[in-house]
Amino acid sequence: ATVNDILTAVLGMCLRRVYEEANDTAALTHRGVRVALPVNIRQPGENATELRNRIGSRVVRLGMQYARRADAVWRVMRQTTFFRFSPLMRIEETLASVVVKIMPPFLLVQLIREMNFKATAVVSNVSGPSSAVHIGGNEVKGIMFYGIGPVPLYIG
Repeated sequence: ATVNDILTAVLGMCLRRVYEEANDTAALTHRGVRVALPVNIRQPGENATELRNRIGSRVVRLGMQYARRADAVWRVMRQTTFFRFSPLMRIEETLASVVVKIMPPFLLVQLIREMNFKATAVVSNVSGPSSAVHIGGNEVKGIMFYGIGPVPLYIG
């Protein structure tokens, strides 16, 4: 399991505890909380200095029903391993670059909203650039935004 797999599973364990303490049986018996995770889709050795991100997003279910904590980690790891090694992310990126150019804006907005309602939260530990970035001759000290759509919770 990666560090991200473990941290995502720990988040699920913490949420399970909150739900247990609140006696929220609906959350515990449902199929779990869904979180959207950004995934780096750059190929090994690909030039990472270009000014555009190459990330995709995947929804992972944080299972609330597990016997051992290791089971929660395995559940997350099975899901993330599948999309980490699947060509699906790159295919989606290619299709999205075409769709954005031809789809009417009102339909594009509707599609983005629909996609984002599949997740309860967005979880991210995406780091910034490893060296200083300048815009208009001024160093960017820090910037953080996630402007795709209405997600009720952001953890990052």
